[in-house]
Amino acid sequence: MSKVVLNNVNKIFGNGFHAVKNLNLSIDSQEFVVLVGPSGCGKTTILRMIAGLEKITEGELYIDDKLMNNIEAKDRDIAMVFQNYALYPHMSVYDNMAFGLKMRKVNKKEIYNKVTETAKSLGIDDLLTRKPHELSGGQRQRVALGRAIVRNPRIFLMDEPLSNLDAKLRVQMRAEIVKLYHKLNTTFIYVTHDQTEAMTMGTKIVVMNEGVVQQVADPQTIYDKPANVFVASTIGNPQMNFIDARVAKEEGGIYLRFGTFKVKMSADVSELLLKSGYIDKEVIMGIRPENIMLDQENKREALSLKLELMENLGSENILYFEIMDSSLVVKAEPKYRGAIGSYMNLYFDVDKIHIFDKETKEAVI
Repeated sequence: MSKVVLNNVNKIFGNGFHAVKNLNLSIDSQEFVVLVGPSGCGKTTILRMIAGLEKITEGELYIDDKLMNNIEAKDRDIAMVFQNYALYPHMSVYDNMAFGLKMRKVNKKEIYNKVTETAKSLGIDDLLTRKPHELSGGQRQRVALGRAIVRNPRIFLMDEPLSNLDAKLRVQMRAEIVKLYHKLNTTFIYVTHDQTEAMTMGTKIVVMNEGVVQQVADPQTIYDKPANVFVASTIGNPQMNFIDARVAKEEGGIYLRFGTFKVKMSADVSELLLKSGYIDKEVIMGIRPENIMLDQENKREALSLKLELMENLGSENILYFEIMDSSLVVKAEPKYRGAIGSYMNLYFDVDKIHIFDKETKEAVI
């Protein structure tokens, strides 16, 4: 149960690549923090600096208020689970799980008790005599997790541990890791590029891009109130729709105009746009696919758009329309079906519209 604090941390590699830029991050004890972002954004480098596998170029790393910059990896009491499992191929499952304890000179009886108890909890107690090549991908991942668990570390670091598994097994292992987190009551720091893993597993999400933290918040806040266009496009599946628009003050209120269409803003949003000086300015309007409704009976003022494509997922349909030379994606109930090429009436939930500054890409609303 350990708190991790990174103050103004930078990582610059020998070739001059600035992988992590001025990172300030506080991870409380017993939090499950997920670092999410595209490949090369610096999330694995952060994990390796916490583990002691990479030297920090500038800044300080504290674990439980103790400066760790010059503490060797073996002395940090941290367990790391890698993407490729990193099991010893010549050792049995039992010996792989026991290896760290043997290196620490733990007595054989305690090693046996810890390994067998952990293996049973992970459902691999019948595999202890096998070698890694005799196991499936999911079984090897459980062994890697078990090897970390038996050490009873104060911090678990996980670097995309599920990326090599098939879709069904990823869902199963996601649930098992979350159960493990609640059982152990310790600090987890998890790296992934999968926004679904981030949303379903983390108590806190850190969205990264090009070595810079974009937003830190709980999953629902990240989803409901993205700090900028990058965060809004990273979290959510299908991703948020973005439409270039202009803020217009007209008789009857303040509108977002795009092409021949316009959407009237609520009184609160109108006041904010007015006070912030956005009247007659270009902005980016964001709207999530589930916040666009279909009005087949044409009972209200709506956008009429041509259906370009429909994906039937059983529990829902994903509809694709063309608007202003770009695609507009709508998530709809299965009852909403239309012929490709037909026109359908759409309206936006104005309370769920996001507005971003056209130049900075930062959220206005």
